[in-house]
Amino acid sequence: MAILDDMIREWTATRSVPEALARLADAGVPAGEIFTAENMLDDEHYAARDMVVRRSNRDGVSVPMTGVVPKFSRTPGDVGSAGPALGEHTEHVLRNVAGVDESTYDRLLAAGILAISQ
Repeated sequence: MAILDDMIREWTATRSVPEALARLADAGVPAGEIFTAENMLDDEHYAARDMVVRRSNRDGVSVPMTGVVPKFSRTPGDVGSAGPALGEHTEHVLRNVAGVDESTYDRLLAAGILAISQ
């Protein structure tokens, strides 16, 4: 396997992706490009299927993120937001879910252990 991987690596390193895919197709070898995040952001098929959606964070910055999979006609799903700010729910979760008492919470906060939103 290592020898074959080395041979493939050497062969693909000397060709562009389109050239390698064309040569493989001509030889009857099923192959496809492995997309990078940049490829996904620019791909028309990803865009047509809403596989990458953009939502604005609290600072107004447009953030790309994965769309909802699978797609259903009656319940299509949606990404409602870019998500909470770092530490936005820390106090609520620690005090109301984990049962951390006020003095422990205050000590953790003072020690810089907790991330809370400003």
